[in-house]
Amino acid sequence: MVELFYRSYSSVYVHYIPIKGYESCGATGTVVDQTVKLSHRIRSDAERVQSARAGAWMRFDTKQLSVLISSAFKHLASGRDEPFDFSQCRERLSIPNSTEEHFSRILGHCLRGKMEEKFEKMGMVMASSLLRHAIHEEKSASVFNKEIRALCDRAVSKFLDDNAQCAYVNPSNGRRCVNTKSGHAQGHQDQTGACLSLGFFISSSFDSQSFLAIVEKSIGELMNKIDSAPSLSRLDWQRRAAEAHRENLKKLRELNGFPWKKSSYTQNDFGRDASVCYACFFGRPEYRLPCGHAICVTCLEDFDSDQIMDKKLYPGVFTHSRCIICDATGAAWPYRTHVKPRLAGVRVLSLDGGGVRGVVELVVLRELEKKTGLGIPLGRFFDFIIGTSAGGIISLGIGIQDRTADDCLSRFHEFTRAGFTKKWLNKTRLFRPVGRLLRSSIYSTPELEGALQNAFRPSPAQDVFGLRNPCRVAVTTTANRGLMLIANYNRGNDKRYLHSDDLAIWKA
Repeated sequence: MVELFYRSYSSVYVHYIPIKGYESCGATGTVVDQTVKLSHRIRSDAERVQSARAGAWMRFDTKQLSVLISSAFKHLASGRDEPFDFSQCRERLSIPNSTEEHFSRILGHCLRGKMEEKFEKMGMVMASSLLRHAIHEEKSASVFNKEIRALCDRAVSKFLDDNAQCAYVNPSNGRRCVNTKSGHAQGHQDQTGACLSLGFFISSSFDSQSFLAIVEKSIGELMNKIDSAPSLSRLDWQRRAAEAHRENLKKLRELNGFPWKKSSYTQNDFGRDASVCYACFFGRPEYRLPCGHAICVTCLEDFDSDQIMDKKLYPGVFTHSRCIICDATGAAWPYRTHVKPRLAGVRVLSLDGGGVRGVVELVVLRELEKKTGLGIPLGRFFDFIIGTSAGGIISLGIGIQDRTADDCLSRFHEFTRAGFTKKWLNKTRLFRPVGRLLRSSIYSTPELEGALQNAFRPSPAQDVFGLRNPCRVAVTTTANRGLMLIANYNRGNDKRYLHSDDLAIWKA
């Protein structure tokens, strides 16, 4: 009986509360004492469970929980035989808050499936990533110091706890346990969830120390290789470290440990995650490449094709002939953009709301565009554009979609005509008071959404996030009764920003 309980529960606790007035046990004082003890027990168990969930990245807010439940029902409706992969869904929902968590997640993505084959190549990729970071931080003398080593040790240990499968194999049928160390409460289970045997997690031959040894060895070999070239400047160090990192990524990609456009293995395209730059593992991605992956400004500069081919003509202008993450190339390439000089000021455009009166702002902007006389869209003259209400719609058009003010003006007229269609009871003055009582709004939502999609054609489904041109754009909105911002740039972990990684521009 005990074993049966422990297959489904981590612990069993029996608490007795007597019926009030039942002989000597039912005294009022006894009932109250037992009730208070039960309350304390429930509270302590709840805190323990919440702490365990937080440690396993399984503590969700209401928004994340709704997405999780939606994914579970979609899996159920699909009719597939395999069980719902909770851990994979959890990875999409949780956002790492530290370098340690970033490293752990990256290891989980890259080493998923055939971990033994990818272990060494992943160590080489991590080594070149750490070296690149140290060079940019001007700490090349201490690439793998005590702090970095401890950070990597914690990250690898967390990865092994959350991702490495148990090494148990059932001797009777040869089926292997698929549970990880953090998810081994039910004992040994196969991929269908069937119990193979009771028992604790069994570690494989891989551990954090063997991985750290590969990283340390690779860093030493890479530094010796770079040092062998005579009289290198810091820029040469950066370039050679970037070339080595590109080569290491290529080797890992060939083992399906990294996204690759040439491969049919499409399930591992994790590089679209905007929480960290997957080209360097440290930076905040902002620049959206034609293939959909995003990289940080450091990788934008280091993997510049013109610099590699010694064809650099204009400082601050960077060209990428292929994606550093997935190696994609083709008709949409090369990707070219420029970065604001470090000592230059910030050119800001702020656009207020006002509903249909936003047309006044567009007329002024159109005149400014004409005064320049260069035929260049006005948004390219600003580093940052922010707008609210109608000003936000204009900001998205001239900032993200790089439209001219004249084009935005004609689209704005069309949007106001088609988008604000009154509902049936609100169309006549006689029934308007009744309509306002019976309807939640005056205007029709489907017509408004259709007008917005038409205004941002031909790509209304384009994501807000990602700098396709150098202009950073933010629009104001409200959520949970507070002011929030939706932006196309990386806002870090600032809670005042709504995540726009998969938010269509017309919805913003």
